[in-house]
Amino acid sequence: MGVLFVKKKKFLFGIFVFVLTVIFSGTILAFADVNNTELAAGSLGSEIKIEKGEDNVESRIKDTLASVYNRIIFSIDDIIGKISADNPYFNLSAGGQGIELKLSDKALTGSKTTYQWYSCSDLKKNNAEAIEGATSSSYTTPDFESPEIRYYYCLIKTPVSAVKTRVYQVAYTGIPVVYIETPDGKAISNHNSWLEGASITIDGNGTDYDSLEKTPIRIKGRGNSTWIWPTAKKPYTFKFEDSTKVLGMGKNKTWALMANFRDKSLLRNWFASELERTVFARDNMWKTEFVCVDLILNGQYHGNYNIATTIKIGSKRIDIPDISDILSGELKDTNEDGVINYDDGGFIVELNRFKNEPYNFTTSRNIIFSLKDPDLNNPNDGNLDIVKYIASYIQSVEDVIYSDNFADEETGYASYIDVDSFVDWYIMEELSKNHDGVFDLSTYMYYNPKDKLLHMAPVWDNDIAYGNYMGELAKTENFHVKAGWYVRLFQDPAFNQKVKDRWAEKRDDIFDFANNDLQNKADEIRVSAQLNFQRFRILGHYIWQDPSGFRERKTFQSNVDSLTNFINGRIAWLDSQWLD
Repeated sequence: MGVLFVKKKKFLFGIFVFVLTVIFSGTILAFADVNNTELAAGSLGSEIKIEKGEDNVESRIKDTLASVYNRIIFSIDDIIGKISADNPYFNLSAGGQGIELKLSDKALTGSKTTYQWYSCSDLKKNNAEAIEGATSSSYTTPDFESPEIRYYYCLIKTPVSAVKTRVYQVAYTGIPVVYIETPDGKAISNHNSWLEGASITIDGNGTDYDSLEKTPIRIKGRGNSTWIWPTAKKPYTFKFEDSTKVLGMGKNKTWALMANFRDKSLLRNWFASELERTVFARDNMWKTEFVCVDLILNGQYHGNYNIATTIKIGSKRIDIPDISDILSGELKDTNEDGVINYDDGGFIVELNRFKNEPYNFTTSRNIIFSLKDPDLNNPNDGNLDIVKYIASYIQSVEDVIYSDNFADEETGYASYIDVDSFVDWYIMEELSKNHDGVFDLSTYMYYNPKDKLLHMAPVWDNDIAYGNYMGELAKTENFHVKAGWYVRLFQDPAFNQKVKDRWAEKRDDIFDFANNDLQNKADEIRVSAQLNFQRFRILGHYIWQDPSGFRERKTFQSNVDSLTNFINGRIAWLDSQWLD
């Protein structure tokens, strides 16, 4: 037995070394993505050089490595689960109904075989009690009255032996359950191309959320570092054929499944989006929504996820005219200047140092943007003209921000950007000390031709924010987000005062939300979180760039408390800077 265990350890170590090799290879290639179009942006009207990316050997190697990597990670996760002595078997209840537990076909049978089901307190069969009348090869549990986890096993007796079965773990989480099936159970191993023929079913699970009958979708991976992270808990994007309402959120075709693997509170993305939606609510701003769910992927419990609205142009998303409609003649005179041209169209750009979108451009201040929406197809003259216009427009805004008269109320930056949205975004990112919030990644802006202003789009990607990163970002002191254009904006005393005024207006609401609503949500997903961390045993263990103290935070609640404590400490420090 000892020899077998050593062999298994060597086998896993060998796989681990190989995976690390793939990770580093894939990461290096990911930063060298060449299948994109890069634009060197100049001022409005100047010539913009366009470099068209072409498919090549390097990009094909990258896709191959990513596919191999994900297959290996799925395999390792499965192997570890099988080797583990207390491997949990998850049976999720729908709507609190009882679940039928059946013995395997390989279980002992015979005319003199007897069965007795037991309930116990944990996976180790402690505090076992025989269940009266549960004496057949199957047992249906009582219905659930509230979210909880139960444990059962069966004692099988024959004239010559007595065998205790594995522990059947039965849970009612009290949050919606999402079921995704892929053709023949195929792994979702790519975040660049869609896997066709999948389906999704959503069970409201006794909550106020609506269910969704089985509906065809296509699905792919999403994210940059989150996609190549070594775990089977991956983030995904899925897309319906037609716009569909999901869990009470407005109809759209495209949705995100956020894994939150590196966030041991599971709540940072939810908190950031709800903070923006409910505390920093402005009527002219669209806000993302995150709903906590359990994911069953191809029949296997996959953990606690968020279904989230994605940042797209649309009637239930960022409701602006689409600049690409000019190609089909559908664009209207939005700004009412008597002429229909590019000025009448809206768009979304992302600050993105990875440059991994089809169209990317760099401003004269070396700030890298990607065109996020409209999602233009392969390069053609019409599309490239649109991208050239957008790049030139962004450059013109930057030129004004860095001009001598940038603070002029009539001709300065305030006539080009929606200052209120820039203030709110800054405060939320500064509060969170978001690792990705330094004006170079996961930061969105959209142009609305109706008010002729560039807006800071919703906050995004907060799983390694709010103290969930080592070093300086784990401290509640010091400023973090004064980067890029914000360095210049803060040189205007009026902008600095707007930030202070908005903080004074909202800090009490932020405190209440962090110390009440956050804990309420933690209580709501507590059972789901318990299952999640049995499936992915990371509590108390190091994940890359974890802040100090991770070993002591061995429970879900201790990680929620850590999040709350960081926010309270951050509020106190920002008070010292912004409140007179």
